[in-house]
Amino acid sequence: MRYYINGAEGAMFSKVRLAEAHRPTWQGTWLWLALLATFLVLQGAILVCWLQGPFWVVPPLALLLAYVMHSHLLAFHEAAHRTLAPVDWLNDALGIFVGILGFMSLSLYRSAHRLHHAYLGTERDEELWPFVLTSAPRWQRRLAAFLELTLGLCFTPVLFLRILLRPGSQIGSARERRRIWLELGVLAVFWAGVAALTVWWQLWEFLFWMYLLPALLAGNTQSWRKYIEHMGMTGDTALGLTRSIVPRSSWKRQLLLTMYNEPYHGIHHRYGKLPGLVLPEFTAVLQPSRDEEPAPYPSYWHALGAMFASLADPRIGPQWREPIVSASRETSASQRPKAIENSGKRIQELRDAVNHAEHAQRTTQDGVSPVAPATVTALPKSRASSSACS
Repeated sequence: MRYYINGAEGAMFSKVRLAEAHRPTWQGTWLWLALLATFLVLQGAILVCWLQGPFWVVPPLALLLAYVMHSHLLAFHEAAHRTLAPVDWLNDALGIFVGILGFMSLSLYRSAHRLHHAYLGTERDEELWPFVLTSAPRWQRRLAAFLELTLGLCFTPVLFLRILLRPGSQIGSARERRRIWLELGVLAVFWAGVAALTVWWQLWEFLFWMYLLPALLAGNTQSWRKYIEHMGMTGDTALGLTRSIVPRSSWKRQLLLTMYNEPYHGIHHRYGKLPGLVLPEFTAVLQPSRDEEPAPYPSYWHALGAMFASLADPRIGPQWREPIVSASRETSASQRPKAIENSGKRIQELRDAVNHAEHAQRTTQDGVSPVAPATVTALPKSRASSSACS
């Protein structure tokens, strides 16, 4: 089933407003501060309930904390696009802080994510590895999907490290690589300190409930959202490679603000520099213009149904339509020897007919009744060619 935008959200927008909307504002920063306050309050509540009870409140609080941590990951995404704060140094400082808590270097993510936008769905889009590689066997793609959807907190950092470390890495700037390694060093020192304190004070249970479990859930939520947005899409355009969500009810639209409106994903891929909080103004962009472009879905639940079937053979990108063409070419190639053989027979038949006609003409001129010759001589090359063409 396809869903279409209606109402005021589908209104057209002016180029002037589009240009104005590209300027980062403090709105994203204030939203992040509210999310940070919520994060700290929930962690404090989990700690109190763990120490004084009731303990049954701890799991629900951990679920809420996971949602807030997922929102922080989307704030990190905003920082990578330099739209979390209007001041560059503050934007990067906030992004590095959130990245450390999520085992990710801001500069590494920014460099790789830039390639994701520039080469969406192609083999150079390594953020969607290995699903963009037609050479990747299905078992490898299935295994990668399983790991990313169940252990996203671990899989995602490894995926981005692969982008950095593999031979022929697309991140070739020496300055970028130095900054990435510096951020990774700070990240390693921070988590080494956390691990040392946890072991020294035997705080494993606190770390599990206050960070590890919510972080695992947030990482998996991030992976499932990513798959809903791109998995199984094989179009040629940004909209043809993306699923977008446009809620119908106002309270759901308000809820998406806590996700920096990332579900309006097709708009984000059309205008990567737009701050997330203004994306709903431009939903007219999401109207499909080709059959390959899906109309927006009213919820992630509806889009999940469209994506789920593709997990049997996970793939992304227009290059996956190539095997169909290749298969037809292989079929043609397999039929080619037979076609050549048939063509040769036809040419020989034409030669025989011409030779027989010439022989009949000669014998008629000599006053002899025409009789089919016992043998047939070959035509000159020029005549054979003209006969073949006829």
